[in-house]
Amino acid sequence: ATINGTTVTGPLMPLDNLCSSGSDLPLSGIVGLDPRPPIICRPTEYSMGLLLGGGLNYDNVMIMGVPYTVSPGILVSRGMVGRSPRPLGAWLKDVGYYIASVQLKNNKQWSYELQYRGYYGPELYNAEAGSDAVFLSMRYLFNLV
Repeated sequence: ATINGTTVTGPLMPLDNLCSSGSDLPLSGIVGLDPRPPIICRPTEYSMGLLLGGGLNYDNVMIMGVPYTVSPGILVSRGMVGRSPRPLGAWLKDVGYYIASVQLKNNKQWSYELQYRGYYGPELYNAEAGSDAVFLSMRYLFNLV
């Protein structure tokens, strides 16, 4: 197939466009999309990424005289090589997110969690860039026995 003057072949050609701010489709400028070469916006033959997470538990941490379990954690996701076809895959080179959180549990009834999510990577592929968010949640477990 020839798109915008560039010949693209192979089994991945019909797969979805991955660019978040443009397209390699003909006449994309009519609807306000930046023109992109097909080699940039289509999936690659293979891709891989990294998903790394960890956390700790600190039992009996006294906060205002009450024992809590404090659990900090972190999760990092990053595309290392290539571009996966969406929605089948999640890896886009240099695009990722991280989550940092801390959870407080008291007597296995009250639970509080503070979480920060950050997104990074080139805006060409990352529609979530600039969408960092903070979440705060409180939970109470009812015993109905």
